[in-house]
Amino acid sequence: MLHVWKVSGELFSAVPLETVNDVRSLKLHLQKLCGVPRFRQRLLHDGMFMDEGFKLDSHMDVQLVLQPYCDASQEQLEGLANACSGGMVQDVEGFLQQRVDPNLGNGRYTPLRSTCWHGHLDVARLLLEAKADVNE
Repeated sequence: MLHVWKVSGELFSAVPLETVNDVRSLKLHLQKLCGVPRFRQRLLHDGMFMDEGFKLDSHMDVQLVLQPYCDASQEQLEGLANACSGGMVQDVEGFLQQRVDPNLGNGRYTPLRSTCWHGHLDVARLLLEAKADVNE
């Protein structure tokens, strides 16, 4: 069993080990419970941040830290816009991991609108996972 604790010390969730296999899958599970995308979640074990690829193969206690979006620089916003319009999934993932708001565009279009315009389905899925607003 994985015990996920809030920063306050309160138990947030007890997750059966067989339902998740790595930190990323645990974050996706927690996203359903707390409504916060995995990109804004940080999990700590023994005071160390856990990488999304870390395999969860033993019972442990982890702490869930929910973080706000960062104050993105113009360079980050332009980088996200270019990555979205160019269909660069790994680059978009990187910007989202930096907690760049998926609804902030480069002035003309939101990242999701630009992605859809250019037909990049994988990037659109990633932005929707990050809770991009479909009405913007």
